[in-house]
Order: sequence, then C-alpha cells, then structure tokens
Amino acid sequence: MSDRTRGKQPVAPNLYQPLTFEPYQGPLILCVCEPPGPSARKVLWTLKEAGYRVRVQPLRADRITEHLLAGYRAAVLVMNPAEEAGYEICRAIRSLSALPILVVCEARPGDDVLRILETGADSYLVVPFSQSEFLARIYALIRPSLQDQLPV
Repeated sequence: MSDRTRGKQPVAPNLYQPLTFEPYQGPLILCVCEPPGPSARKVLWTLKEAGYRVRVQPLRADRITEHLLAGYRAAVLVMNPAEEAGYEICRAIRSLSALPILVVCEARPGDDVLRILETGADSYLVVPFSQSEFLARIYALIRPSLQDQLPV
C-alpha cells in the first residue's frame, strides 16, 4: 500500500456529475437520481455489482433528447414523489423513447403509484427495497431487448 492510499476510505460517487462504470460488458443502464441520496447510491452499487454498465446523468426534463437516450437498455429514475421534477423527467423520456423505465421512490400506496405509472413508467419499486427484487425487475424490463441478440 502506498503512502497516498494508506488510511483513505473509498469515495462515494458524486451523483451530481456524470458517472460511468465501464469495465463491465453487461447492458447499459441510464440512472437519473432526482434527488441524489442513499437510495440512489444503493441503486448504483447494486447495478454495478450485478455486472451492468451504468451511466448517471443529472438531467432536467427540457434537456432530454433522443440522441441522449440512444444505446441504453433501460432507465432507472430515483425520485421523490412529492417533487414534480421526477414526473417531468419520466414524461420526457417516455415522449421521446420506448426505453423501459423503472422508478424507485418512497411512494405511498395509491395516488403516487398511479401517477408514476400514468406518467410513463413501466414499473416501480418502493424504498426500502430488496436488491434481488430490484435486479429481477431490471432484468424483466430489458429481457425483450436481449432476445434480439440471442442466436437463432
């Protein structure tokens, strides 16, 4: 261990900057964390540990383009249902693309869940969530796009 690394703790990702975990060959997942926090970190590290390539984009709804969404297999939106920004981002992604969207939030049963699905999300997961259920939902969303790559 060098003098530079001795005693240093691993640094958590800065969720306000674009972040890419590239060494993996798995499907590429877009993560939008509005707001960043513990749930967002759990989402990122769960995807990374499962072998997905992850890009975190600090997006505003008015800056989402078809070009930006190209190449992704799914989008994970970590949002606060009490804030309008998450709904606007979900609507913007859905208006430009058929990209599957999984929303992770602290939704209350009833109205929040209905509104999330009505704005374009394909699935949702309520915090706290199990990592295995999260990964199962991601795989279920991207499975149709992976079928195109299987040999016939």
